[in-house]
Amino acid sequence: MKKAFLAVLLLVSTLVSAQTFKPNLGVHYWDNQWTKTTAAGVYSNPELKQIDFGVYWRNLEPIEGLYDWSLIKNELDSAVKYKKQVGIVIGSGGSSPDWVNKNNRYTITGVRADGEGKTYTISYPYPFDTAYTEAWCRFIDAFGAFVRVNPNYVKAIAAINIGGITITNGEFRLPQQNPTSFTPTLTKTDNMWVENGYDNIQVIQTWQKFKNAWARNFPNAMFYVNMMSRYEFPEYANPSMDKESNFINDSILSIIANTKNPDRYVVINTSLTATTKERNDFIGKANQLGINVAFQLNEGMYNNDYSEDGAAQAIENAIKLKGKFIQFQPIAAESYKELIKSTNQSYYSLYGTK
Repeated sequence: MKKAFLAVLLLVSTLVSAQTFKPNLGVHYWDNQWTKTTAAGVYSNPELKQIDFGVYWRNLEPIEGLYDWSLIKNELDSAVKYKKQVGIVIGSGGSSPDWVNKNNRYTITGVRADGEGKTYTISYPYPFDTAYTEAWCRFIDAFGAFVRVNPNYVKAIAAINIGGITITNGEFRLPQQNPTSFTPTLTKTDNMWVENGYDNIQVIQTWQKFKNAWARNFPNAMFYVNMMSRYEFPEYANPSMDKESNFINDSILSIIANTKNPDRYVVINTSLTATTKERNDFIGKANQLGINVAFQLNEGMYNNDYSEDGAAQAIENAIKLKGKFIQFQPIAAESYKELIKSTNQSYYSLYGTK
């Protein structure tokens, strides 16, 4: 059944019109603040080849059908002013507005702990059913309509993160946690996946649905895709779940490779040094299939606590793996200014572009 299902998806994928896409080579700035506008000094920095930023869906559509585009508008206005291109991540899933899927939600206690180690409770919409997917696709259409009003905005958007299968934007990721002796109040989440009707073919179908929504609204943008590990699954501590993630990753790579424009996609590895063998394998597979790859300087629980030598070695490894760009988070971008320059020089030497 899995093979037959995948064959149908591949056939549909080949109907996409051909077009040439090229990522902005070199160092990108990944502004992971989510609720704040990127500083003007970042946009004016010629060494930062693209600005990638994230915004939460709940802040863009707090009331169903009523949109607040101010955060994105500020970013796009800066991009136009400084003639810089941007990549956009919109956090959905756990970052959805409270009104989404009111009749099919679940509550988790202790998803994260604050600085004092306290737990809190948050409500999530189930991301697989029709109510959720339709609400998310309506939002994507509304966002596309907002952008199309201004041709300069259209030109400024170089990429959209359509991954969905990643911790932050979570288009269809459920949280994973279980109680421990240190945190006995945490909600056990393993059973929630099964109760929600999860299966890996459904993940692929949902990915296709969201991809198509982004494609019809942003026909000239590149697509960033994050690969899965077993940590995006129920029973994530069980190594056998690698089979589930591998099936999804292989399927998505096959779908991308069989489009007429696989160069439109960038598979992003969000770790440069502490990568799992599985994730490095997918980078290799993507390269073999003609799909772009990229990396993020993202270690130490987002603190970028590399030594400069360690960061330089990580970047050298990423370039050897044919990574087309490196995303520097704010702390790294501030700490390693000379490394940013030398990284861009390496790209110029390899690809002949600045």
